Amino acid sequence: MNKDAPQSELPSLDNGAGDDFAHYARNDELAAARKQGRAVRALCGTLFHPHTDPGRLQVCVVCVDLAAGWR
Repeated sequence: MNKDAPQSELPSLDNGAGDDFAHYARNDELAAARKQGRAVRALCGTLFHPHTDPGRLQVCVVCVDLAAGWR
């Protein structure tokens, strides 16, 4: 690594690792994510892997607030 090169910080991404909350996302995106085994972006912006039983998790407060604004 060149010591004279400017140092820059990479932006922090929230990938939902260690995130023990049930998040809200669009139903079609959730279905596709479950089928393909990939992560989905929640309303709050967190990338998460859908759980088979989200009822056992505490619901993300940010997702609840954002969803309430749509009603």
